[in-house]
Amino acid sequence: MSHSKLSLAMDDSPTRSRDHSNEPFSAATNMDHETIINNSDDDHVAEMEKLMPPPPSITAAAASGAIGSSGVSDTFQSINSSFCDATQEARNFTQILAVLAVSFGCYIHGTTVTFPAVFWPLMVHANSTNATLPHSLFNYSLPFHVYNEDRALIMSIASFGMLAGSLVAGPMANFIGRKWTSIIGTCGTLTLSYAMVLFAQYLWMVQLGRFIMGTALGFSTTISTLYIMEIATPNLRSSLAVVPAIAGTLGILSCQCLGAVLNWQLLTLVLTCLNIPFLLMLLFLPETPVYLIATEQIERAHSVLRTLRGRRWDITKELTDIKIASEAHDQKKDHIGLRDFSAPSVLKPFLMALVLMFFFQFTGINLILQYTVDIFQSAESSINEFMATIFVGIALLISNIITLLVAGKMPRRLMLLFSSLGISVMLISMGVFFYLKTLEHSSCYDNLKSQYSVMNMSADTLTDVIPVPEKFLNSESTPASTEDESLPASVIKGNKDCPSIYTAHLGWLPLVILMLYIFFFNLGYGSMIWITVAEILPQHVRSVTNSLSVGFTCLCSFFTSHTYDDLKNSIGGEGVFWLYGGISLIGFFFIMFFVPETKNKSEAQIRRHFLSKAERAALDASGRR
Repeated sequence: MSHSKLSLAMDDSPTRSRDHSNEPFSAATNMDHETIINNSDDDHVAEMEKLMPPPPSITAAAASGAIGSSGVSDTFQSINSSFCDATQEARNFTQILAVLAVSFGCYIHGTTVTFPAVFWPLMVHANSTNATLPHSLFNYSLPFHVYNEDRALIMSIASFGMLAGSLVAGPMANFIGRKWTSIIGTCGTLTLSYAMVLFAQYLWMVQLGRFIMGTALGFSTTISTLYIMEIATPNLRSSLAVVPAIAGTLGILSCQCLGAVLNWQLLTLVLTCLNIPFLLMLLFLPETPVYLIATEQIERAHSVLRTLRGRRWDITKELTDIKIASEAHDQKKDHIGLRDFSAPSVLKPFLMALVLMFFFQFTGINLILQYTVDIFQSAESSINEFMATIFVGIALLISNIITLLVAGKMPRRLMLLFSSLGISVMLISMGVFFYLKTLEHSSCYDNLKSQYSVMNMSADTLTDVIPVPEKFLNSESTPASTEDESLPASVIKGNKDCPSIYTAHLGWLPLVILMLYIFFFNLGYGSMIWITVAEILPQHVRSVTNSLSVGFTCLCSFFTSHTYDDLKNSIGGEGVFWLYGGISLIGFFFIMFFVPETKNKSEAQIRRHFLSKAERAALDASGRR
């Protein structure tokens, strides 16, 4: 469709106000509209692009959305203040309502993040009982057995689901629109995933449900960021972009609170029912004008913008900017080949991005969020493990808010350095606490062994009544239950013959360590890693390299979640925390010596960091000429 047709469609729209006397215009808006609309040659497109600054950094969710998303959304990022520099006033509350509606999906997907942490112990407890609770809609017992070795796959398989969801979300959003992708891709998969777990008759149904939860997470993070970017005015975009993150954190905290008071089936039922109000919100959600313009639905785009912006906003100017930017991107589509990655200016930052993603995942954040209850049980915390989990969720929410307040004021590299060092100290400290508990268990075992040896008890009988440190046990495939002999906390805790020699008054310490861990994680890795990675990658290959980085991150996420139990059995709880603490310390030195500061740096300045000394000298010499 030509620009002339675009202008005609907008002017003929019945919702278009013909009186512009109350709509102030910027210098760009005062340009002759016939010149803007009718002139579609390359020179004019280039001139318009001079008014558009480079795309801003993307968040973690946007990085997921980079997989498969088209240039329409990327182009819209570059339509910045050119149409809002004037003193025009756009209606804010309609934009906020739309963002809250789509972000409710982020609230529900937040529950999927910590769901396995509270779901597994509840399911294990149900595994050991055959009773039916009075007045319960469901049998409290499981129709199938779960085993200790089943936990790893249940926890980790969602990582592959997230990769799949991220891959599909972009093309699907371009094919059927952002609204219907939210309805089918986000709301549909969230409902199906929890329903699969709720009505599971076999273990594979639980595992499939967890995979679909990951798929829903990939859809939700992609579409929510894409939607906000395309419907919010530039002055509100940065503020509204944090809403999904806060909503996700509230979802995590809600699931932790519900898990403390509900059995696993009622918990799953409540989380499934959350999709009903979410669906109702989405049905009234407007489609984004960027998608409508891309599919030649000009009148609908005009109507949507009028609803979102109000009557004091120059709708024609914004629609024209969207159309010009979209066509400009179509003219400049690049095909990225393997040869592009062989250039040092691409290969060096790409490898750096992968290394940063490795350190990001090997902070152990998946272990903390997915095995929270197990960690507090193993540490024999003096605080109830479910209550401690809630406190961790509160710390996550508070740290998110604090990070939002300081993120714009601190250099990104400095925040990453503080984050990696703080994480390392906290994980090593937790490892020391677990080591002290192991010493107590070993001492207790030796003392009781000497006592029972007087009674001529065999070794097999001895291990039945005396707790043994977990890493010294050779566990077999037995149904998981709370009576598991491999968990010494269930026997030693409160045993007068096994006093806490080193940790008698430190039962609160694991909670404090994990709350501080969450704070340090959000300060840098949780908030800055995706922005930093996006900014160090060259712009002409950014969409492809972001996709590869997200895929690599999902693989690392699967590995860390899947190997926790095996590592714990082989090197003990202290070994696990020391391993991840050591990796985070290596990450600290990597960031210190190799990662550049990217805040307030231009594309050329960042590229210069990856040039050799000879290349920099040549570049400086050419600049002097």
